[in-house]
Amino acid sequence: MKSFINVMRKASATILVMAAMLAPAAATAQGTTLSGTVTDETDEPIVGAIVSDKTSKYSAMTDIDGRYNIASVPAGTEIKVTYLGYKPETARWTGKGTLDFKLYPDAQMLEETVVIGYATVKKKDLTGAVGSVGSDRLDKQRSPNLTTALQGAIPGLDITRSGSMPGSSGTIKVRGVTTMGDNSPLILVDGTPVSDLDNVNPDDVESISVLKDAAAASIYGARAAAGVILVTTKGAKEGDLSITYNGEFSLMHASSYPDYVVDPIRHMQIINETRWNEAGNPAGGEYPTYSKEYIEQYMENHMYDPIEYPVYDWKSRLLRSTAPRTKHNVSLSYGNKQVKTRISASYEKTEALYKGSDHERIYVRPTTPSTSTNSGQPLSISPCAML
Repeated sequence: MKSFINVMRKASATILVMAAMLAPAAATAQGTTLSGTVTDETDEPIVGAIVSDKTSKYSAMTDIDGRYNIASVPAGTEIKVTYLGYKPETARWTGKGTLDFKLYPDAQMLEETVVIGYATVKKKDLTGAVGSVGSDRLDKQRSPNLTTALQGAIPGLDITRSGSMPGSSGTIKVRGVTTMGDNSPLILVDGTPVSDLDNVNPDDVESISVLKDAAAASIYGARAAAGVILVTTKGAKEGDLSITYNGEFSLMHASSYPDYVVDPIRHMQIINETRWNEAGNPAGGEYPTYSKEYIEQYMENHMYDPIEYPVYDWKSRLLRSTAPRTKHNVSLSYGNKQVKTRISASYEKTEALYKGSDHERIYVRPTTPSTSTNSGQPLSISPCAML
């Protein structure tokens, strides 16, 4: 990790110093000059670290010696220092003396593993165009399907929604439209090809990696020409014995509805006005479709013959003001030295604002990777069913 950080420093030091000289710090408020140094855990100066307040009104970049200067900084301003690969540090400026910072490496960010085909590598050692997202990010999305949960989660992954009805999915493009033929990426779930990403329950996903460059074709062949999406599902660990339940309930509502004409009298008036305007507004032609007597007597006639003279609110009949969504997910995990089993079942029902378009879905997924006691070779069984 230190070698990785040192290479980054040497490669970017000249560019960052030039940028610092061309972009002086902002100084718009009354105060004193803030100065100091930024070093790493070995007291080596850090080049190109960003020193600023929360609003970035006062900011500067460290030079080749790790020094910085910011003019007119009011006393009491909270200063933050950030640098790629290091944990950010904050301190409050008292208005006197210098303000020095010592940064420590962010091991978690650099040691994060990414699935790339037949193996996993650490993010710090990754050279290809690969994007990844973990279950912690997907859990916050709370989307009804996995495709919509990935919208905006991975750079270079374009997802176009096909509609807003419950159960509707989207079109996935990894590198845009690259051919006149099929532009859909290859989707692998635990190494098994699937035709639709929405066949996977979002609650079962551990991580997703997207191979975006042409190097993926060397592993998966011509099917990877439009990119590869690798889905790794959750599994049990040795010593696990747990039952987990997750329930969700939410209400959806339209932000606004257009103004509908539900009054039959107003409807007939609009039709007459339209026909009269189309005819050039001739004198005496204000009632070309519905006569004046028919309109005036309509409500009275409705009382005696509601079939011939209906008054019906079709908007309330066809549309709901709110639509509930419920989801229940249960998982069972058990693991020992030979067998690690995880079984999950999920039921989801989403009602639509447009009556008659409700959506129900059931997921069932048992996962059992085991180790043979004779050969020691791993054996994985991971079927999935969706109703």
